[in-house]
Amino acid sequence: MTLEEKVNIIKENKNKKYLYISPRIINGGANLINNYDTLELYQNMDENTSKFAEKAMVDLMSQTDDDMVKDYLNLNLVFCGDFNDLPEGSINFNNFMLNNIDKIVAIYNCLPDLNQKNNLAETKKIYLSLAKLLEIFKENNIEWKIDESINKSGPYIIHNNPTTKFSISYYSKKEKVKTK
Repeated sequence: MTLEEKVNIIKENKNKKYLYISPRIINGGANLINNYDTLELYQNMDENTSKFAEKAMVDLMSQTDDDMVKDYLNLNLVFCGDFNDLPEGSINFNNFMLNNIDKIVAIYNCLPDLNQKNNLAETKKIYLSLAKLLEIFKENNIEWKIDESINKSGPYIIHNNPTTKFSISYYSKKEKVKTK
């Protein structure tokens, strides 16, 4: 891709505002591509999804030798649409997510490396294709569900957090992981 093409993509997408979606809240104002770094995140989404899924599965499966192991992934989901694209009335989040999965980008926020003093305040983001991530999990017998529990004793801001918490689990007595 040429320099001019990259500039044009950034300019075209800079003002596109999508929706943060979660079981608790839908917020406007999500922007996926507004500079060179976010363009790279978007362009490398499929490759990053495969690497992320592999890491999550290896970490999950290596936790224990018990029959079942569970872990959690906190993802910010961006629906590439606006409020006009939402169904009227109340929304069943799981159905909406599954019906629009190809229009959802999952953003994983990595904690900064505490050994690097320059990056203490920076959080690194990874863009993931939610459709591809859940497909890889399914192919490798990783079960997932959305954890909708809310800490009711926490501050108000946590209740309106756009993060979606996925519970992932693996039953070791099932088929082994497919290798590439």
